Amino acid sequence: MTSHDASPLASVPEEGRSYRFPPAAVVSLVTTPQPEAKFVSPDGRFLLTAQLEDLFDLAYLAQPTVKVAGMRIFTHDNSQVKTRFYRRPQVVDLLDGKSVTLRLDEDARLGLPIWSHDSSKIAFPRYAESGVELWVADTATGEVRDLTGPIVNATLSPGYRQVEHALNASWTPDSKGILAHLIPEGRGPAPERATVPTGPIEMATAGRLSRTHRWEDLNSSPHDELLFEHFCTSQLFEIDVISGERRPLGPPGLFFEPPTLSPDGRHILVHRVARPYSYWVPYGEFGSAIEVWNRDGSLARVVAGLPATDQAPEAKKMPRPRAVQWRAHSDSTLVWTEAAERGGDGTREDERFRDRILALAAPFHGPPTVLMRLEKVVQEIKWLADPRFALVYQLDDENEWIDVLLADLFQESRSVVFSYSQFDRYNHPGTPLTTRTSRGELVVRQDDGWLYLAGSGGSDEGDRPFLDRFNPTTLERERLFQSDPNHHDEPISVTSPNANELIISRESPDQPPDCYLVTAAGTRLRRLTHAPRPPAQPQSISRQMVRYPRADGVQLSGVLYLPADFGPGTRLPLVIWAYPTDYVQPEIASQVRIAPRSFNFFPSLPRRAAAPQLFATQGYAVLDMAEVPVVGSNKTRNDTYIAQIVSSTAAAIHHLAEQGIIDPGRVGMIGHSYGGFSTANLLAHSDLFAAGIAHSCAYNRTLNPWGFQRERRSLWEAQDTYLAVSPLFHADKIRAPLLMIHGQEDDSQTSKPAQSVAMFHALRGLGKTSKLVLLPFENHYLHARESVLHVAAEELEWFDRYVKGRS
Repeated sequence: MTSHDASPLASVPEEGRSYRFPPAAVVSLVTTPQPEAKFVSPDGRFLLTAQLEDLFDLAYLAQPTVKVAGMRIFTHDNSQVKTRFYRRPQVVDLLDGKSVTLRLDEDARLGLPIWSHDSSKIAFPRYAESGVELWVADTATGEVRDLTGPIVNATLSPGYRQVEHALNASWTPDSKGILAHLIPEGRGPAPERATVPTGPIEMATAGRLSRTHRWEDLNSSPHDELLFEHFCTSQLFEIDVISGERRPLGPPGLFFEPPTLSPDGRHILVHRVARPYSYWVPYGEFGSAIEVWNRDGSLARVVAGLPATDQAPEAKKMPRPRAVQWRAHSDSTLVWTEAAERGGDGTREDERFRDRILALAAPFHGPPTVLMRLEKVVQEIKWLADPRFALVYQLDDENEWIDVLLADLFQESRSVVFSYSQFDRYNHPGTPLTTRTSRGELVVRQDDGWLYLAGSGGSDEGDRPFLDRFNPTTLERERLFQSDPNHHDEPISVTSPNANELIISRESPDQPPDCYLVTAAGTRLRRLTHAPRPPAQPQSISRQMVRYPRADGVQLSGVLYLPADFGPGTRLPLVIWAYPTDYVQPEIASQVRIAPRSFNFFPSLPRRAAAPQLFATQGYAVLDMAEVPVVGSNKTRNDTYIAQIVSSTAAAIHHLAEQGIIDPGRVGMIGHSYGGFSTANLLAHSDLFAAGIAHSCAYNRTLNPWGFQRERRSLWEAQDTYLAVSPLFHADKIRAPLLMIHGQEDDSQTSKPAQSVAMFHALRGLGKTSKLVLLPFENHYLHARESVLHVAAEELEWFDRYVKGRS
């Protein structure tokens, strides 16, 4: 591959430049609304549909924020910054297909819905200009009402980054009331920061180990602690959804999980942040207290006081409750998991056991009872409808292996019902369907002892979702339903005993997802919803699954997009989209992870600005979801990371060139986050690519000394590997042009904007061809319309110039 001439793009900053637009056809694709979001009611009868909103004007992201405790808070509405909302909700009765539109304003911007246990009502936050409101809707009529006004505290809420956050609210067991956190009455203005500091910021350590990631937006001063308390302190209320009456419960506090009532409604489980507040980890890892309150808000018992995780490893050596929850089929019994007992020297008292399950019943006096000791780490407990049993999921992390136990927690007996590799798509048994009891307890649905398992149905031909009936006592299994060969049919719920009828979501490459009522035998099909077809659905491209071998025998796969006018004798420029994944077993790495019969729709964020369909409409072949596995032991596989990613992409290029589809001299590589990191590495360690585009990634792994991605060794244990996989240290070997794109507000632990600036600084100093685009107010994923369109224009121009136009 020949080197490229230096370009003005490599050295001239373009501050103040206006946002750009790609071709009109691309604008239409990029801004097309996403398919409707769907939320099934607990009883499986109703479906809430809503238009997903995840693309905004830049002005939305530019609103004033406060950054404390590892989060960002919009000050205008006292909510944690989020970039996914729902509009124009409807409720569909899945038995007859009739729909009811919730009577909200057309422009109402809603958060995640919360179904009542009896499926008769839906609660949801409405994000208004002056604050967040809590609304409730009647499932049957669509009538809605505001229960609170704009005083909901939507800061400490569980969710994923700044994308999605659920409200810290929950229904009472009788579905007549809601527990929710509101801003305390009479709260004054936010504390102001002193103009002149009273002293320096000091940090000290003396022999205590504390290995944490480098989080963003952490507390860094006493003033940050005051801001954290000001915006995040809330008062718990019980709200009657019929009368609207509100009753305060307990003292105000910093609650970071939804409060949950015991099945008998007499006690409340709360989890609140406790001082001192860490300056090294976000609020979800602060010291905290798990408490049981009586229904009137008085304290019944402190279950556990947990230290901040930056106290590790000392804190992690000691048993600490995990996944504290109410036991199903019991009035007021807490159940949780914690590490097995340890002696004074920190070693386990019985080396056979890793974890144990404990219980504590009302009135919560005395020590907890040990229900079961287990040999592996407990991932999850699923209560069966049969009160005697639960499914206990255990993980052997070293071997990436899961055992599912049928556990009789009364007799401390168990038997293995499933055992499979954690990432095995072909042999995954499926996920049990759940339902709610009359008291709101979430349990695995059973009919005459049989439960239902829904799975993706992975195979060499791609996914064919299924629904099985399974008897956990006899281990008998029966296939009730499987997607037909021409559609992608996902089971949603079972509507009749013994699964004679079920609800599925059906889609095909040219048809968006819709819900159907179908018999298990597939002999009768009735359409229940009518999803709108996206106005800019890309019809001018084709899609097919491809498979090809890597040099070491690992089988690879991907989704190939081709322009509609592609024909024999034409060799196209190629764009490869990839995100490497890690596996222990080569046979698991060889599996296909593609749903070839799914709807051929423009992808959601974060890839909207560089989606495969975008490039395919502009004359490129695109290999999307290209498998780039890194196979080996959890401890050492990154020692061969470079060789494996080069081999994987070389195999893809060779296969498509051999098929006469692409020109192997005109190939561009693109990736986001870990995929962007790999793009830079591929340019540094191979001559396979004419150009590359790296989104929001890291280039120097030595800045993450306690591990990155799934690397478990520290920098000082594997220094050679850290250096070998860091593109910054190999920037001198990069010959192909590299476009780097990064949000200026990226809060990733590893992929910080400074990483891209440092890499560009190196490439500039080495005389390479490169360009850095920094996007104001954007995080790890892009959400502003202006940013997404600008990036699409930049990327098309980059590949048109250095890939498609390359001689």
